[in-house]
Amino acid sequence: MATFSFYCRGSKTGKKGTAPIEMSIVLGGKRVFINLPRQEKPTDFHKAMSETRDNDIKRFCASVERNAKTVMTQMTEQGSSLTAEDLRQYLRYGGTKPYTIGDLFEDYLKAISLRVNSSLSPKAYHRYEMLRDMFTSHIDSGLSVTHITESVVVDFYASLK
Repeated sequence: MATFSFYCRGSKTGKKGTAPIEMSIVLGGKRVFINLPRQEKPTDFHKAMSETRDNDIKRFCASVERNAKTVMTQMTEQGSSLTAEDLRQYLRYGGTKPYTIGDLFEDYLKAISLRVNSSLSPKAYHRYEMLRDMFTSHIDSGLSVTHITESVVVDFYASLK
């Protein structure tokens, strides 16, 4: 399902000679990296990870991996999408960032703005912006997209008339 690997790169060494431990997650053919809150000297990290006996660094990495697997199980049980980026967001921020109505409008306006002056006039684009402003005054733009129901759209349409 998912593959977890841990790194401590010498190229990321700071003034104190330590570098952050990174966790690599490969899920669905995509790889993402997460900087963990622990710093070690890269030589100490590589030595500890190659030892056969248990040590503090190995226990830390095993603990982080167990946590990631637990989160994966929770996300699967909740029916959330399970991609490497979603798992990364969940581990970094304690949950997934909901896709809001404001995000939806911004993404749509970015796509529409590419058509300005070719198949869409600037005046028509301005109408899309006005529609966004009117809709977000009707409903909170910070709400999740899942809050848009048919009744919300019907209420908005009625308020326009």
